[in-house]
Amino acid sequence: MAQLSPESPRVLYSRHVLQPRGDATAGRGPDADLVRPSIARLRDDTATMLDMLTRRWPLVAEALLDGATPDQVAEATGLQLSDLRIGLTRWASIAVDTGQIEPAANVALMNVVFGPAG
Repeated sequence: MAQLSPESPRVLYSRHVLQPRGDATAGRGPDADLVRPSIARLRDDTATMLDMLTRRWPLVAEALLDGATPDQVAEATGLQLSDLRIGLTRWASIAVDTGQIEPAANVALMNVVFGPAG
């Protein structure tokens, strides 16, 4: 694997421009103090992301039951409508089995997402 050096071009990821800072091996060598804050930020961001993912489907269900359209929720979550339908169907099935939502709420959700059953 190539090592980044101060002469390397900038690395662009998402909205962050990363400047190479010598040896990029985590926790070793002269740059260990530079890496540790990055690891701490990664841990914090990962915890935030996992918390968000835990709340995602209950919030999707709440938004739909509060009157949002599936298209609005798909756009807000950055999902394709088909992915929203698949994910919500999976979550709702488990939520009914574990008592998180009532079967009637599941039926109402599916009616909003797929339209009423004929």
